[in-house]
Amino acid sequence: MEAARKPDCEFDVAISFVRGDLELALDFAERLAPELRVFVHARERESASADDGLEQARTVFLARARLSLLLHRSAWGGTAWSAAEEAAIRERARATHYRSLILVTLDGAPAPEWLPADQLRFDLESYPIEQLLGVIKARAQELGAQLQRASLSERAAAVEQRRAFDAETTRLLESGTAAWVAARQALLGAIEAQASETAARTGWEIEHGRGAAIGGFVVVLQGQSIQLQECELELASARRAYLELREYDTRLAVERDGTGRPAQPVPAAARVTRLELRRRPTVGWVWHMDGKVRPTAETAEAVLAKLRERVERELRPKSWEP
Repeated sequence: MEAARKPDCEFDVAISFVRGDLELALDFAERLAPELRVFVHARERESASADDGLEQARTVFLARARLSLLLHRSAWGGTAWSAAEEAAIRERARATHYRSLILVTLDGAPAPEWLPADQLRFDLESYPIEQLLGVIKARAQELGAQLQRASLSERAAAVEQRRAFDAETTRLLESGTAAWVAARQALLGAIEAQASETAARTGWEIEHGRGAAIGGFVVVLQGQSIQLQECELELASARRAYLELREYDTRLAVERDGTGRPAQPVPAAARVTRLELRRRPTVGWVWHMDGKVRPTAETAEAVLAKLRERVERELRPKSWEP
């Protein structure tokens, strides 16, 4: 077991999760710090190239972290990021007789088939986060981690740092619209890029841009539409601003070349979802939607997933319907 202690590890804990569980991962990370050095692969997903980001994830879980904390649900292992992390976690776990892995189940899905049947599983209903923190710290210490006890002044400094961060977030949103506009445009740009990629891969007909007559930002895919509409944005403040994601069972018109199109009756939305802009110290600006917090790229995927679901349901042969 001595080889498993890895006294020179860069991180004590690395957290693996799927999109939508970022807020939970950050909650664990913030509660474990500063006693342990925690890696959450979120900011890099936005800024690094796909290959660089995947390689970074692989090396962290394989060799640069003592302990892997796996927040497991059914989708884990089925995405490019979690598949890369899974391969590294599995290899490292085997080398450490599975001492380098703590599995937390989130949706009752079966554990990975490569995990021994006698390996402990934890769920958040039976083991609240407060109890799991003790388990994680104890296991990390077994693997060579040294808990960094914060002094009173360090704890006070951390509280003040978070207070200042939250105050800055409030100021950015209340004293102007620049931060809001930048975050909104980043999201719309990510949606446009991913929509174009979807069209290229599937050959489906796609349009996106400002909605003619209806306004907002519209994406039309195979006769189904979504609209992102800005709400409660004031002239000099974004403190109450949010986006509404409106879904439509029809083709909305998109403006072309700034000339617009003939007005069309505005249909009723089939479903409306609210997106709120938030800011976290570790990853910066994020979007809250459907009870989950996601960075920009993952929010774009979640938005387009709703449109793809509408298209797939429309294209599904009627004989498949129950």
